[in-house]
Amino acid sequence: MFEPSSEFALLLIVLLLMIIGAAITVIRFELHSKKCTLPVTAQIEKLKNVLYYDDPYFKAVYSYSYNGKTYKGLTEYGYTNDDEAKKKYPIGSSITVYINPKNLKRSCEIPRRRKQN
Repeated sequence: MFEPSSEFALLLIVLLLMIIGAAITVIRFELHSKKCTLPVTAQIEKLKNVLYYDDPYFKAVYSYSYNGKTYKGLTEYGYTNDDEAKKKYPIGSSITVYINPKNLKRSCEIPRRRKQN
């Protein structure tokens, strides 16, 4: 009969915690994204190398202005290849982002709307 070792049990616990953490991150992102409904034009300022599980991941830093104040954001999607990121987000180019009217510091690249009942 199979008896799990303490190392195996620990591994299962760690994997379960990683899955729960990922699920919480996705849920928080979706809840935040549903509030981003106001479109504004943003300028790509630079590319940023973000480590994702020790792998380089390139995202763009952008800035946008609203009511005379300037805010910064980071693209939702990134690329593992620097050249792909430069092609998608050329520095100085404009993109449309969507901000949360109740929290202007929060922005999203893709608007998400609540389902109409």
